[in-house]
Amino acid sequence: MANKRRKGRHAAQRRSVFRPDRKTLMIIGGVLVAALIVLLVCCCGSDPESMSEDYIDAVFAGEGEDVWDAMNMDAILDLAVEAGKVSEDDTDSNRSDTIKRFDGMCADVQAECAGKYGKDWSYTVEIRKTTELGDDSLRKYENNVKDIGADIDVTEGAEVELSVHFEGKKGSGDETYTITVLKINGDWVVMGN
Repeated sequence: MANKRRKGRHAAQRRSVFRPDRKTLMIIGGVLVAALIVLLVCCCGSDPESMSEDYIDAVFAGEGEDVWDAMNMDAILDLAVEAGKVSEDDTDSNRSDTIKRFDGMCADVQAECAGKYGKDWSYTVEIRKTTELGDDSLRKYENNVKDIGADIDVTEGAEVELSVHFEGKKGSGDETYTITVLKINGDWVVMGN
């Protein structure tokens, strides 16, 4: 049997090469620049106030993984690995165990708020003041964190006071929280309240 030649539209397969025009290239470039700006703001734009608000949001409306991210616990875990306190093989289980504990904390806090303010409670957060930590306070925190065993350098820090207003069918209330945020080896981390 001889091979039959195809006729018609299948006779010759044409290669189509995408050749964007100038306008398309400008749009693609603009999208890439915008994505880079968003990435830089999200990753490098951390400051004590926004991290404190993220922490409050994670506790009152999130889950354990949200708390992990808001505190920048990856940076702390990296320090523990660097110091030999946690093996590289154990980082996943350490992360998982900590997130489970944070899950329990979030569930307890949110259940308490539901009991106090009603099932459909809500909250608003307002930064009241930010106090930069002085050298003495930074050294105190640095000495406390050195228990991890890594080479620790606490270069900046702040205590952020936040006012949280709760509202629900059962009533309303206000709480004040002070969140400590430190810059450890170049990374901002939430040390808690």
